[in-house]
Amino acid sequence: MGEYSRRDRIAVMNCKWSIVVAVIFVLSPLVKSEAQSKSKGRVREEQKVYVNRILDDNIKTVECYLSGGDGDVTDYPIKPLHGAQPLVLEFDWMGDEVPYMLARLVHCDFYWEKSNMLEMEYVSEVNEYLVDDLDQSSNTHVPYTHIRFEIPQTKLSGNYALEIYDQDNAELVYLVRRFVVFENKVRIESKLNYSNMVNLRLTNHQLDFKLNYSGVEINNPQESVQVVLMQNGRWDNVISNLMPTAIWESNKQMEYNFFNGENNFRAGSEFRPFDTRSNRNEGLGIDTIDQSKIPTQYHLYRHQPLKNFAYTDTRDMNGRFVISNFNGNDKINSDYGEIKFELEQDKTEEPIYIFGQLSDWQLKPEFMMEYDSVGGRYQKSLLLKQGYYNFLYAQYDKQKGSADVTGIEGSFQQTDNEYIVLVYVRQFGVYYDQVLGYKVVRL
Repeated sequence: MGEYSRRDRIAVMNCKWSIVVAVIFVLSPLVKSEAQSKSKGRVREEQKVYVNRILDDNIKTVECYLSGGDGDVTDYPIKPLHGAQPLVLEFDWMGDEVPYMLARLVHCDFYWEKSNMLEMEYVSEVNEYLVDDLDQSSNTHVPYTHIRFEIPQTKLSGNYALEIYDQDNAELVYLVRRFVVFENKVRIESKLNYSNMVNLRLTNHQLDFKLNYSGVEINNPQESVQVVLMQNGRWDNVISNLMPTAIWESNKQMEYNFFNGENNFRAGSEFRPFDTRSNRNEGLGIDTIDQSKIPTQYHLYRHQPLKNFAYTDTRDMNGRFVISNFNGNDKINSDYGEIKFELEQDKTEEPIYIFGQLSDWQLKPEFMMEYDSVGGRYQKSLLLKQGYYNFLYAQYDKQKGSADVTGIEGSFQQTDNEYIVLVYVRQFGVYYDQVLGYKVVRL
Protein backbone atom coordinates (compact mmCIF):
# COMPACT_ATOMS: atom_id res chain seq x y z
CA MET A 1 0.00 0.00 0.00
CA GLY A 2 3.03 2.26 0.22
CA GLU A 3 2.73 3.39 -3.42
CA TYR A 4 -0.82 4.74 -3.01
CA SER A 5 -1.33 8.51 -2.70
CA ARG A 6 -3.17 9.93 0.32
CA ARG A 7 -6.22 10.61 -1.88
CA ASP A 8 -6.22 7.00 -3.07
CA ARG A 9 -6.02 5.75 0.51
CA ILE A 10 -8.94 7.88 1.62
CA ALA A 11 -10.98 6.62 -1.33
CA VAL A 12 -10.21 3.03 -0.40
CA MET A 13 -11.21 3.65 3.24
CA ASN A 14 -14.56 5.06 2.08
CA CYS A 15 -15.43 1.94 0.09
CA LYS A 16 -17.63 -0.82 1.39
CA TRP A 17 -16.20 -2.78 4.32
CA SER A 18 -15.85 -5.98 2.33
CA ILE A 19 -13.62 -4.27 -0.22
CA VAL A 20 -11.52 -2.63 2.48
CA VAL A 21 -10.94 -5.96 4.18
CA ALA A 22 -9.88 -7.55 0.93
CA VAL A 23 -7.46 -4.78 -0.01
CA ILE A 24 -5.84 -4.66 3.42
CA PHE A 25 -5.56 -8.44 3.62
CA VAL A 26 -3.89 -8.76 0.24
CA LEU A 27 -1.67 -5.71 0.12
CA SER A 28 -0.72 -4.63 3.66
CA PRO A 29 1.88 -7.38 4.26
CA LEU A 30 3.65 -6.62 0.99
CA VAL A 31 5.16 -3.18 1.54
CA LYS A 32 5.87 -0.70 4.30
CA SER A 33 5.40 3.03 3.77
CA GLU A 34 8.46 5.26 3.75
CA ALA A 35 6.97 7.34 6.55
CA GLN A 36 6.54 4.25 8.73
CA SER A 37 10.16 3.24 8.25
CA LYS A 38 11.26 6.65 9.56
CA SER A 39 8.98 6.70 12.62
CA LYS A 40 9.31 4.58 15.72
CA GLY A 41 6.02 3.89 17.43
CA ARG A 42 5.81 0.73 19.49
CA VAL A 43 4.40 -2.69 18.74
CA ARG A 44 1.04 -3.15 20.43
CA GLU A 45 1.02 -5.16 23.65
CA GLU A 46 -1.87 -7.50 24.43
CA GLN A 47 -3.53 -7.92 27.84
CA LYS A 48 -2.24 -4.67 29.27
CA VAL A 49 -3.50 -1.84 31.39
CA TYR A 50 -4.18 1.11 29.10
CA VAL A 51 -2.53 4.35 30.18
CA ASN A 52 -1.84 7.64 28.41
CA ARG A 53 1.26 7.02 26.34
CA ILE A 54 3.27 8.80 23.65
CA LEU A 55 5.10 6.06 21.76
CA ASP A 56 6.90 8.08 19.11
CA ASP A 57 9.40 10.88 19.72
CA ASN A 58 7.92 12.88 16.82
CA ILE A 59 4.68 13.48 18.75
CA LYS A 60 4.39 16.60 20.93
CA THR A 61 1.74 18.79 22.57
CA VAL A 62 -1.01 16.21 23.01
CA GLU A 63 -4.43 17.55 24.02
CA CYS A 64 -7.57 15.49 24.58
CA TYR A 65 -10.61 17.46 25.70
CA LEU A 66 -14.36 17.94 25.52
CA SER A 67 -14.91 20.48 22.76
CA GLY A 68 -17.10 23.50 23.30
CA GLY A 69 -17.35 23.20 27.08
CA ASP A 70 -17.19 26.05 29.55
CA GLY A 71 -13.42 25.73 29.77
CA ASP A 72 -12.97 24.70 26.13
CA VAL A 73 -9.64 22.87 25.69
CA THR A 74 -9.10 22.71 29.45
CA ASP A 75 -12.17 20.50 29.92
CA TYR A 76 -11.43 16.92 30.94
CA PRO A 77 -11.75 14.06 28.39
CA ILE A 78 -14.99 12.93 30.02
CA LYS A 79 -18.29 13.19 28.14
CA PRO A 80 -21.96 12.22 28.54
CA LEU A 81 -23.02 9.19 26.52
CA HIS A 82 -25.57 11.07 24.42
CA GLY A 83 -23.94 14.50 24.57
CA ALA A 84 -23.65 16.55 21.40
CA GLN A 85 -20.22 17.99 22.26
CA PRO A 86 -17.46 15.76 20.84
CA LEU A 87 -14.21 14.71 22.42
CA VAL A 88 -11.24 15.95 20.42
CA LEU A 89 -7.64 14.76 20.21
CA GLU A 90 -4.97 17.14 18.92
CA PHE A 91 -1.21 16.74 18.63
CA ASP A 92 1.79 17.81 16.54
CA TRP A 93 4.04 15.61 14.42
CA MET A 94 7.59 16.98 14.32
CA GLY A 95 9.08 14.71 11.64
CA ASP A 96 9.45 15.53 7.97
CA GLU A 97 6.99 12.87 6.83
CA VAL A 98 3.76 12.08 8.62
CA PRO A 99 2.82 8.39 8.52
CA TYR A 100 -0.66 7.41 7.38
CA MET A 101 -2.54 6.86 10.63
CA LEU A 102 -5.77 5.26 11.76
CA ALA A 103 -7.63 5.35 15.08
CA ARG A 104 -9.53 2.70 17.03
CA LEU A 105 -11.44 2.65 20.31
CA VAL A 106 -10.84 0.03 22.99
CA HIS A 107 -13.58 -0.48 25.57
CA CYS A 108 -12.02 -1.07 29.01
CA ASP A 109 -13.17 -2.30 32.39
CA PHE A 110 -12.86 -0.50 35.71
CA TYR A 111 -9.17 -1.43 35.91
CA TRP A 112 -8.42 -0.09 32.40
CA GLU A 113 -7.89 -3.53 30.93
CA LYS A 114 -9.62 -4.47 27.66
CA SER A 115 -13.21 -5.47 28.38
CA ASN A 116 -15.01 -8.49 26.92
CA MET A 117 -17.35 -6.34 24.83
CA LEU A 118 -17.35 -6.84 21.07
CA GLU A 119 -16.55 -3.80 18.94
CA MET A 120 -20.01 -3.87 17.36
CA GLU A 121 -21.50 -3.51 20.85
CA TYR A 122 -19.81 -0.18 21.63
CA VAL A 123 -19.31 1.53 18.23
CA SER A 124 -21.81 1.97 15.42
CA GLU A 125 -19.42 1.53 12.51
CA VAL A 126 -16.20 -0.22 11.62
CA ASN A 127 -13.72 0.47 14.41
CA GLU A 128 -11.11 1.86 12.06
CA TYR A 129 -11.11 5.63 11.56
CA LEU A 130 -8.99 7.76 9.27
CA VAL A 131 -6.80 10.39 10.92
CA ASP A 132 -6.73 12.82 8.03
CA ASP A 133 -7.30 16.31 9.46
CA LEU A 134 -3.75 17.62 9.02
CA ASP A 135 -2.43 21.20 8.80
CA GLN A 136 1.14 22.30 8.18
CA SER A 137 2.62 24.92 10.51
CA SER A 138 3.01 28.39 9.06
CA ASN A 139 5.51 31.17 9.83
CA THR A 140 7.31 29.13 12.49
CA HIS A 141 11.03 28.50 12.99
CA VAL A 142 10.29 24.92 13.99
CA PRO A 143 8.19 23.10 11.36
CA TYR A 144 5.50 20.62 12.37
CA THR A 145 2.22 19.14 11.22
CA HIS A 146 -0.82 19.72 13.42
CA ILE A 147 -3.23 16.79 13.60
CA ARG A 148 -6.81 16.86 14.84
CA PHE A 149 -9.15 13.90 15.36
CA GLU A 150 -12.74 14.00 16.58
CA ILE A 151 -13.46 10.89 18.66
CA PRO A 152 -16.56 9.03 17.39
CA GLN A 153 -19.68 8.59 19.48
CA THR A 154 -19.94 5.38 21.48
CA LYS A 155 -22.96 3.21 22.30
CA LEU A 156 -21.93 2.32 25.85
CA SER A 157 -20.63 4.23 28.83
CA GLY A 158 -17.39 3.20 30.49
CA ASN A 159 -13.63 3.60 30.27
CA TYR A 160 -12.12 3.85 26.79
CA ALA A 161 -8.65 3.93 25.29
CA LEU A 162 -8.08 5.68 21.97
CA GLU A 163 -5.20 4.22 19.97
CA ILE A 164 -3.56 6.02 17.05
CA TYR A 165 -1.71 3.47 14.95
CA ASP A 166 -0.02 2.96 11.58
CA GLN A 167 -2.27 2.33 8.60
CA ASP A 168 0.12 -0.28 7.15
CA ASN A 169 0.77 -2.06 10.44
CA ALA A 170 -2.12 -2.23 12.92
CA GLU A 171 0.27 -3.36 15.66
CA LEU A 172 2.45 -0.23 15.40
CA VAL A 173 0.93 2.23 17.90
CA TYR A 174 1.96 5.89 18.08
CA LEU A 175 -0.30 7.29 20.79
CA VAL A 176 -2.76 6.14 23.48
CA ARG A 177 -5.26 8.39 25.29
CA ARG A 178 -7.76 7.55 28.01
CA PHE A 179 -11.26 8.98 28.00
CA VAL A 180 -14.46 8.28 29.93
CA VAL A 181 -18.09 8.20 28.77
CA PHE A 182 -20.76 8.49 31.47
CA GLU A 183 -24.53 8.32 31.97
CA ASN A 184 -26.24 10.68 34.39
CA LYS A 185 -28.15 8.09 36.39
CA VAL A 186 -26.55 8.45 39.83
CA ARG A 187 -26.78 11.83 41.55
CA ILE A 188 -23.71 12.88 43.54
CA GLU A 189 -23.84 15.20 46.54
CA SER A 190 -20.37 16.23 47.70
CA LYS A 191 -18.66 18.17 50.44
CA LEU A 192 -15.04 19.23 49.99
CA ASN A 193 -13.23 20.55 53.02
CA TYR A 194 -9.99 20.45 54.97
CA SER A 195 -9.03 17.10 56.48
CA ASN A 196 -10.85 16.10 59.66
CA MET A 197 -7.62 14.51 60.91
CA VAL A 198 -5.86 16.93 63.25
CA ASN A 199 -2.35 16.12 62.03
CA LEU A 200 -3.36 16.57 58.36
CA ARG A 201 -5.73 19.52 58.61
CA LEU A 202 -3.17 22.09 57.45
CA THR A 203 -1.99 20.06 54.44
CA ASN A 204 -4.84 17.85 53.15
CA HIS A 205 -8.23 18.09 51.48
CA GLN A 206 -11.06 15.69 52.26
CA LEU A 207 -13.89 14.79 49.89
CA ASP A 208 -17.04 13.35 51.50
CA PHE A 209 -19.97 12.47 49.28
CA LYS A 210 -23.34 10.78 49.02
CA LEU A 211 -24.79 8.83 46.08
CA ASN A 212 -28.48 8.77 45.18
CA TYR A 213 -29.25 5.89 42.82
CA SER A 214 -33.02 6.25 42.66
CA GLY A 215 -32.70 6.74 38.89
CA VAL A 216 -31.40 3.22 38.28
CA GLU A 217 -32.02 -0.24 39.69
CA ILE A 218 -28.90 -1.51 41.48
CA ASN A 219 -28.95 -4.88 43.15
CA ASN A 220 -26.53 -5.27 46.06
CA PRO A 221 -25.07 -1.72 45.78
CA GLN A 222 -22.26 -2.44 48.26
CA GLU A 223 -20.78 -4.98 45.84
CA SER A 224 -21.90 -3.45 42.54
CA VAL A 225 -20.77 0.17 42.99
CA GLN A 226 -17.19 1.44 42.81
CA VAL A 227 -16.09 5.05 43.06
CA VAL A 228 -12.96 6.81 41.77
CA LEU A 229 -11.79 10.16 43.15
CA MET A 230 -9.35 12.19 41.04
CA GLN A 231 -7.36 15.36 41.69
CA ASN A 232 -6.96 17.84 38.81
CA GLY A 233 -7.45 15.11 36.21
CA ARG A 234 -4.51 12.98 37.37
CA TRP A 235 -4.73 9.20 37.06
CA ASP A 236 -1.58 8.40 39.05
CA ASN A 237 -2.93 9.29 42.52
CA VAL A 238 -6.62 8.35 42.29
CA ILE A 239 -8.45 7.08 45.36
CA SER A 240 -10.61 4.00 44.81
CA ASN A 241 -11.77 0.86 46.62
CA LEU A 242 -13.78 2.96 49.06
CA MET A 243 -16.56 1.13 50.85
CA PRO A 244 -19.71 3.09 51.76
CA THR A 245 -20.00 4.01 55.43
CA ALA A 246 -23.79 3.78 55.26
CA ILE A 247 -26.44 2.48 52.84
CA TRP A 248 -30.15 3.37 52.94
CA GLU A 249 -31.78 1.02 50.46
CA SER A 250 -35.24 2.46 51.14
CA ASN A 251 -34.03 5.90 50.00
CA LYS A 252 -31.60 4.50 47.41
CA GLN A 253 -28.68 6.34 49.00
CA MET A 254 -25.07 5.49 49.81
CA GLU A 255 -22.91 7.64 52.09
CA TYR A 256 -19.12 7.95 52.08
CA ASN A 257 -17.97 9.87 55.17
CA PHE A 258 -14.58 8.86 56.56
CA PHE A 259 -12.57 9.70 59.67
CA ASN A 260 -9.19 8.04 59.08
CA GLY A 261 -7.98 9.85 55.95
CA GLU A 262 -9.21 7.29 53.41
CA ASN A 263 -10.61 10.08 51.22
CA ASN A 264 -7.78 12.58 51.79
CA PHE A 265 -5.60 14.15 49.11
CA ARG A 266 -2.46 16.15 49.75
CA ALA A 267 -3.53 19.65 48.78
CA GLY A 268 -0.14 20.60 47.31
CA SER A 269 0.58 24.14 46.20
CA GLU A 270 -0.80 26.51 43.60
CA PHE A 271 0.82 25.74 40.24
CA ARG A 272 3.66 27.82 38.83
CA PRO A 273 2.63 29.68 35.65
CA PHE A 274 4.61 30.84 32.64
CA ASP A 275 3.42 32.55 29.47
CA THR A 276 5.22 32.18 26.12
CA ARG A 277 2.43 33.53 23.90
CA SER A 278 4.72 36.39 22.85
CA ASN A 279 8.21 35.78 21.48
CA ARG A 280 9.08 39.49 21.80
CA ASN A 281 7.85 40.60 25.22
CA GLU A 282 8.43 38.69 28.43
CA GLY A 283 5.18 37.17 29.66
CA LEU A 284 4.29 36.01 33.15
CA GLY A 285 7.10 33.95 34.67
CA ILE A 286 9.59 34.78 31.87
CA ASP A 287 12.85 36.49 32.83
CA THR A 288 14.46 36.90 29.39
CA ILE A 289 13.81 35.95 25.75
CA ASP A 290 16.65 35.27 23.29
CA GLN A 291 15.34 35.60 19.72
CA SER A 292 18.81 35.20 18.23
CA LYS A 293 18.59 31.46 18.87
CA ILE A 294 16.54 29.00 16.84
CA PRO A 295 14.34 27.91 18.41
CA THR A 296 13.73 31.02 20.51
CA GLN A 297 14.94 30.63 24.09
CA TYR A 298 12.74 31.55 27.05
CA HIS A 299 14.53 31.77 30.39
CA LEU A 300 12.14 31.40 33.31
CA TYR A 301 12.84 33.20 36.57
CA ARG A 302 15.00 31.09 38.85
CA HIS A 303 12.72 29.25 41.26
CA GLN A 304 12.88 28.54 44.97
CA PRO A 305 11.06 25.56 46.58
CA LEU A 306 7.62 26.79 47.60
CA LYS A 307 7.73 24.68 50.77
CA ASN A 308 10.11 27.29 52.21
CA PHE A 309 7.48 30.04 52.01
CA ALA A 310 4.01 30.75 53.30
CA TYR A 311 1.05 29.96 51.04
CA THR A 312 0.60 32.36 48.12
CA ASP A 313 -2.82 32.72 46.50
CA THR A 314 -2.05 32.48 42.78
CA ARG A 315 -4.72 32.09 40.12
CA ASP A 316 -3.87 28.97 38.13
CA MET A 317 -5.31 26.33 35.77
CA ASN A 318 -4.62 23.40 38.09
CA GLY A 319 -1.64 22.14 36.14
CA ARG A 320 -2.97 22.39 32.61
CA PHE A 321 -1.88 24.35 29.54
CA VAL A 322 -3.51 26.23 26.66
CA ILE A 323 -1.79 26.63 23.29
CA SER A 324 -1.97 30.23 22.11
CA ASN A 325 0.02 33.09 20.54
CA PHE A 326 -0.42 36.76 19.64
CA ASN A 327 0.55 36.31 15.98
CA GLY A 328 -2.27 34.33 14.38
CA ASN A 329 -3.84 30.88 14.42
CA ASP A 330 -3.15 29.17 17.74
CA LYS A 331 -2.73 25.68 16.31
CA ILE A 332 -0.46 26.27 13.29
CA ASN A 333 1.17 29.68 13.95
CA SER A 334 2.34 28.92 17.50
CA ASP A 335 6.07 28.27 17.36
CA TYR A 336 8.12 25.91 19.48
CA GLY A 337 10.62 27.43 21.87
CA GLU A 338 13.32 26.18 24.23
CA ILE A 339 12.14 26.76 27.79
CA LYS A 340 14.88 26.89 30.43
CA PHE A 341 13.98 25.93 34.01
CA GLU A 342 16.17 26.49 37.07
CA LEU A 343 15.42 25.44 40.66
CA GLU A 344 17.56 26.57 43.60
CA GLN A 345 17.71 23.30 45.51
CA ASP A 346 20.44 21.17 47.10
CA LYS A 347 20.86 17.75 45.53
CA THR A 348 18.21 15.30 46.69
CA GLU A 349 18.18 11.52 46.87
CA GLU A 350 15.17 11.27 44.58
CA PRO A 351 15.31 12.93 41.12
CA ILE A 352 13.27 16.08 40.53
CA TYR A 353 10.86 16.35 37.58
CA ILE A 354 8.88 19.07 35.84
CA PHE A 355 5.30 17.90 36.32
CA GLY A 356 1.83 18.77 35.02
CA GLN A 357 -0.30 18.24 31.95
CA LEU A 358 2.77 19.21 29.92
CA SER A 359 4.38 15.94 31.14
CA ASP A 360 1.16 13.89 30.76
CA TRP A 361 0.93 13.95 34.57
CA GLN A 362 3.79 11.44 34.57
CA LEU A 363 7.39 11.45 35.80
CA LYS A 364 8.97 11.03 32.39
CA PRO A 365 12.75 10.75 31.84
CA GLU A 366 12.70 13.65 29.38
CA PHE A 367 11.26 15.89 32.13
CA MET A 368 13.83 14.91 34.76
CA MET A 369 16.04 17.82 35.84
CA GLU A 370 19.82 17.72 35.91
CA TYR A 371 21.81 18.83 38.94
CA ASP A 372 24.49 21.48 38.37
CA SER A 373 27.04 20.87 41.14
CA VAL A 374 28.91 24.11 40.32
CA GLY A 375 25.84 26.34 40.52
CA GLY A 376 24.18 24.26 43.23
CA ARG A 377 20.87 24.08 41.42
CA TYR A 378 18.70 21.89 39.20
CA GLN A 379 18.13 22.85 35.57
CA LYS A 380 16.37 21.59 32.47
CA SER A 381 15.51 22.72 28.94
CA LEU A 382 12.29 21.63 27.21
CA LEU A 383 10.98 22.18 23.70
CA LEU A 384 7.42 23.46 24.17
CA LYS A 385 4.83 25.09 21.93
CA GLN A 386 3.81 28.70 22.57
CA GLY A 387 1.06 29.03 25.14
CA TYR A 388 0.16 29.49 28.78
CA TYR A 389 1.43 26.72 31.07
CA ASN A 390 1.13 25.50 34.64
CA PHE A 391 3.57 23.13 36.35
CA LEU A 392 5.14 22.11 39.64
CA TYR A 393 8.35 20.35 40.63
CA ALA A 394 7.75 16.75 41.71
CA GLN A 395 9.49 13.62 42.96
CA TYR A 396 8.50 9.97 43.14
CA ASP A 397 6.79 8.86 46.33
CA LYS A 398 7.80 5.22 46.86
CA GLN A 399 5.19 4.68 49.55
CA LYS A 400 2.23 5.89 47.49
CA GLY A 401 3.64 4.84 44.10
CA SER A 402 2.85 8.19 42.51
CA ALA A 403 4.28 11.64 41.87
CA ASP A 404 4.54 13.89 44.92
CA VAL A 405 4.92 17.66 44.74
CA THR A 406 4.94 18.30 48.47
CA GLY A 407 8.62 17.48 49.02
CA ILE A 408 9.62 20.51 46.92
CA GLU A 409 6.50 22.65 46.75
CA GLY A 410 4.90 21.96 50.14
CA SER A 411 1.21 21.38 50.85
CA PHE A 412 -1.27 24.03 51.98
CA GLN A 413 -4.91 23.64 52.95
CA GLN A 414 -5.81 26.88 51.11
CA THR A 415 -4.71 25.50 47.71
CA ASP A 416 -7.45 25.55 45.07
CA ASN A 417 -7.87 22.18 43.37
CA GLU A 418 -10.48 20.42 41.26
CA TYR A 419 -11.68 16.96 42.24
CA ILE A 420 -13.59 14.50 40.09
CA VAL A 421 -16.02 11.85 41.31
CA LEU A 422 -16.71 8.94 38.93
CA VAL A 423 -19.29 6.29 39.84
CA TYR A 424 -18.89 2.83 38.26
CA VAL A 425 -21.58 0.13 38.43
CA ARG A 426 -21.30 -3.55 37.44
CA GLN A 427 -24.93 -4.69 37.26
CA PHE A 428 -26.03 -8.29 37.51
CA GLY A 429 -26.39 -9.58 33.97
CA VAL A 430 -24.39 -6.66 32.50
CA TYR A 431 -20.93 -7.69 31.39
CA TYR A 432 -19.14 -4.38 31.57
CA ASP A 433 -18.52 -1.54 34.02
CA GLN A 434 -20.95 1.29 33.39
CA VAL A 435 -20.11 4.84 34.44
CA LEU A 436 -23.37 6.17 35.88
CA GLY A 437 -22.24 9.30 37.69
CA TYR A 438 -19.77 12.17 37.20
CA LYS A 439 -19.16 15.38 39.09
CA VAL A 440 -16.42 18.02 39.29
CA VAL A 441 -15.92 19.55 42.76
CA ARG A 442 -13.93 22.72 43.41
CA LEU A 443 -12.65 24.07 46.71
